[in-house]
Amino acid sequence: NDPTHIGDVTNVQGDTITAAVRPEAAPGLTFSRGHAYFVGQVGAYVRIPLGLVDLFAVVVQVGSSAQVEEPVEGTVPGRPWMRLELLGEAHRDGTFDRGVARYPSIGDRVLLVTANDLNRIYEVKDRSKSVRIGHVANAPHLPAMIDVTRLVTRHAAVVGSTGSGKSTTVSAILSALASPSRFPSSRVL
Repeated sequence: NDPTHIGDVTNVQGDTITAAVRPEAAPGLTFSRGHAYFVGQVGAYVRIPLGLVDLFAVVVQVGSSAQVEEPVEGTVPGRPWMRLELLGEAHRDGTFDRGVARYPSIGDRVLLVTANDLNRIYEVKDRSKSVRIGHVANAPHLPAMIDVTRLVTRHAAVVGSTGSGKSTTVSAILSALASPSRFPSSRVL
């Protein structure tokens, strides 16, 4: 009866997971605790609880196999399925790490990612060293922040398709870095 339970793991190939969507979790828009969530759509996040850690993944492919077709590996004929790419794991102490140390097993539950879950992924520890460049696309209530120290001490690139906001992003970053009140010793050429 958990409304966030949307699927079950059916195949594990490294960081790529296939999950069968539960019949009760019809793909599309669903509501849970007053928030709208997308089920079975590319770009949506999911969570796979594994005891002391929660694995987080993004939906990269969706499909459905008819009963008479040759099924896609790891799918259940007649049920919609999702292909997931693992992103990282969240620990019970609230920390989130990119990459995973454990992998799910066949039959593990796949859950919707709630607003609280997204807060765990995108939490910024020290906002004084960060620059806000917008909001997280899948969670408009969360600011998209960049750690300035990591940005300027490593190689960085802003990439995207035409019209996705590359110029606006670079402009926001440079404007924030050139702010004498936030970063008085910065030099931008």
